[in-house]
Amino acid sequence: MNPRLRELGLEAARRTGIDFESYRKPELLERVNRLLAFVPYALSTVAAPAAVLLAGLLALTFWLPLHPAGSVLLFLAGLPLALTAGVALGTANLVRRFGDDLGGIARLSLELAQEILADAHALSLQARTAPDPADVAQGVLFVVVAPAVEQSLRARLGLLAAPAIWGLQRGWVGLGLALRRASSSPRPLPPQTAEPAVPEAPGLEQTPAYATLRNLQQAVETYTPVLARRIAAPAHLLFYASSTLGAFVLIAVYAVFAKPR
Repeated sequence: MNPRLRELGLEAARRTGIDFESYRKPELLERVNRLLAFVPYALSTVAAPAAVLLAGLLALTFWLPLHPAGSVLLFLAGLPLALTAGVALGTANLVRRFGDDLGGIARLSLELAQEILADAHALSLQARTAPDPADVAQGVLFVVVAPAVEQSLRARLGLLAAPAIWGLQRGWVGLGLALRRASSSPRPLPPQTAEPAVPEAPGLEQTPAYATLRNLQQAVETYTPVLARRIAAPAHLLFYASSTLGAFVLIAVYAVFAKPR
């Protein structure tokens, strides 16, 4: 696990006095596996754009009126750029599909946080100070849920899990900061027209901690699409850079090796 995430998890445990690792249960991994709906399509989503760009490169190599040396040079120079651009575009598409799954993972974190807060609420009735809901949510995210997601990705994606985990580790920190901001800047809650995503715990809904938890829920719904775009940003940048360089290579090879008409 990323050392930064481990450190943030330990800080949340120290602030709350809660042993978050005791909430790592086998059924949690099963729920995470069900939430990660994008995994079965990961390979095809990443590989499809690369295959299309590779086919386009082959078509250009044989269709353009180039001398043989130019055709060979175009293919050799364009091959790594086409593969890089294709994989980058596929990765960006995969992250976009992962956005809904990410929202489910964040909501799962809040459900577990409410379970912990309900336990703490029962203890607070015995003269114990209840923990900050944001600290609890961060502890659940960094100590319980993030490791379960990484374990699931490694088991199901193998080597392809590395870039996904790298992007997620950036996202977990951002989501933790969003939870902290939502907790420190509470806002009025709108009337509920539907059953909330976070189930209500008896007695807890009458406490300030519950109002804060609901603010955290709203922050999650707002921030997860932004988080998905931020995770995809490096892949988009790599796609644009590779595509631009590929266009320059094509123009240069054509200018030097084009057959006279």
